[in-house]
Amino acid sequence: MGQRCPVAQAEKHNFASTVKSSEPAIKEQDLYPFLSEFLLLELTIYSKRINERRSTNDQRQGGNKWLYPDLAAMEDLSRDWDKDINNSVSLYADKKTKLWSFEV
Repeated sequence: MGQRCPVAQAEKHNFASTVKSSEPAIKEQDLYPFLSEFLLLELTIYSKRINERRSTNDQRQGGNKWLYPDLAAMEDLSRDWDKDINNSVSLYADKKTKLWSFEV
C-alpha cells in the first residue's frame, strides 16, 4: 500500500524534458510526400494534396482546419479487370473507382 501506482508516477513525470534530440522536429507537411509515394507504389492509389489554406473561409479564423483532409486519393478498381467485365460494369453504371481521404 505504501508504493505509488506506476501510472500515477508516469503521469507526473515530464517526458518532454528527458527527450533530447539534435535533429529538427518533423513537420506534418513533410510527411505528405511519403504517404503519397506509399499509396502509389504499394496500393496503386493516386493521391493529391489539398491545401486548406487556399479554401474559402465561411466560418471564422481556423474554421476550415478540419473541413478538408490532408490528402484525397482515387483508386482505380478496374485496372486489372478483363475487357468484358469492364464493359459489363459500364453498362450497369457500377463503381470503377474508390475515393479515399487521409488525415496525417
